[in-house]
Amino acid sequence: MKYLFLEYPKCSTCKKAKKWLEENNIIFEDRHIVEKNPTKKELTEWIEKSGLPVSKFFNTSGVLYREMNLKERVKTAEKDQLIDILSTNGMLVKRPLVIMDKFVLVGFKEDEWRNKLLEDKKYKKNIEGGIIMDNIEIVLNALKNSKEPMKSGEIAEATGIDKKEVDKAIKKLKSEEKISSPKRCYYSINE
Repeated sequence: MKYLFLEYPKCSTCKKAKKWLEENNIIFEDRHIVEKNPTKKELTEWIEKSGLPVSKFFNTSGVLYREMNLKERVKTAEKDQLIDILSTNGMLVKRPLVIMDKFVLVGFKEDEWRNKLLEDKKYKKNIEGGIIMDNIEIVLNALKNSKEPMKSGEIAEATGIDKKEVDKAIKKLKSEEKISSPKRCYYSINE
């Protein structure tokens, strides 16, 4: 399952977080937090899953937060009231957010993201080459399912994996003699 990444594309922290996800080859679904504002139901679920108080979900440095004078209200209002407020406008919600079955990450703290996302068993790294094992398996499966040899760009397109990561996986698979190149720049499974 993919992670859900909620961002405001103009936000510099969101840009940094998105770049980190891409560099670490973490598969995610991207969602614009203002165009598709989190619903009350989603926020309730995410706050519960995160284990954080609802106040941690407010974008306290945002213009709208200040314009609405929410600082005191957040301290005294009931949880349901605060979730209602958050669900009215994505600009009120702290970002970026990463949502997964087991956890929710609020804001971008690289150490926390590394611990949660890269330690999630689905994304454990192969210590030898620093290549995410899932990519190798995905590339191998794509080649197994193809009737014809494929170029790395075709594999990238078919799997949704960045071409650079496909190239790393191909190099690893070739060194393990699991695939070969029957013609220049094309790859197929070794039978």
